[in-house]
Amino acid sequence: MSKIQTLTGRIRAVMARTLAELEGAAGPAARYLGLTNRRPTLPVRLGLVPALVAGHLAESPPARASLVCLGAAVELVYHSATTFDDLQDKSPKRGNQPSVWSVYGQDQAMNVGVWLLSAAHLAVAQSRLAPAQLGPAHTALARAVGEMTRGQWQDLDGARPGLDACLACGQLKTGGLIALALQWGGIAAGVDARAQKALAGAGHRLGEALQLHDDVEDLLEGFAAGTPQWTALLAAIYPYLEPAAQGQVDAWLAAEPAAPEPAAVAALLRQHGAAQVGLVLAEAAARAGLGLLQDAGLTEADIAAVTGAMGLKHG
Repeated sequence: MSKIQTLTGRIRAVMARTLAELEGAAGPAARYLGLTNRRPTLPVRLGLVPALVAGHLAESPPARASLVCLGAAVELVYHSATTFDDLQDKSPKRGNQPSVWSVYGQDQAMNVGVWLLSAAHLAVAQSRLAPAQLGPAHTALARAVGEMTRGQWQDLDGARPGLDACLACGQLKTGGLIALALQWGGIAAGVDARAQKALAGAGHRLGEALQLHDDVEDLLEGFAAGTPQWTALLAAIYPYLEPAAQGQVDAWLAAEPAAPEPAAVAALLRQHGAAQVGLVLAEAAARAGLGLLQDAGLTEADIAAVTGAMGLKHG
């Protein structure tokens, strides 16, 4: 078994243990995440980042234990955020499986989301971080949840922000979580304040890049689900559309007379090069994030491991 597989198994074990303390054995959140199955249904990805940033395999057992707990906390925060995000967006699916509210109903999904976030706090509290590290770790968690919620507020307020505001929203929603994972790795590694600031900045820019990568798919899924949405890609291409095309987009977003077929939206996006625009914007954000990771002292091998865990290709 590889070191990554071993670490993943330990992260899932902490997730299962902390959830069991809060919702009982084999509770709904644990069942949804597949933590009660021998063959897990959801992978651990972002939870690997704190360990990878800290050098992945710190030699002392307390350091290894703290990284496992922090990795579990990252995963729990992520699943809490997606639970509320899907509930508020009325998204019936998360990836290839039904969303939490589709399984348990809207009211109970809120309880699952709170359990997941509470379990994240518990995982941090049970980590073996030194007292001087524990306070900053809790502060980073509180700030990240606040940033992600602010991004979600902006996403739901019904306005049509410009491109810069759309990109800032991605930095808050997705970037806030990645910044947390990177910061926790830096805290566990004992880096200074300058490096921690660079890690947080890298997380925000890499989150922006990831959000842009998903933008086309999210846009089409939103229209298909009858919940059309304004995204960074639409904000980027809208000013350059012909008036007739702008009117078509306006009608789609207002669902007048009805939400369009996703194929019609995809055709408009292709016609105006939205995917290429998104790629250019995402690459610029990723380059900025990678530069900040270098400023924080990560080697090329470290950066490749971290970005690989996020699903981003480096180089």
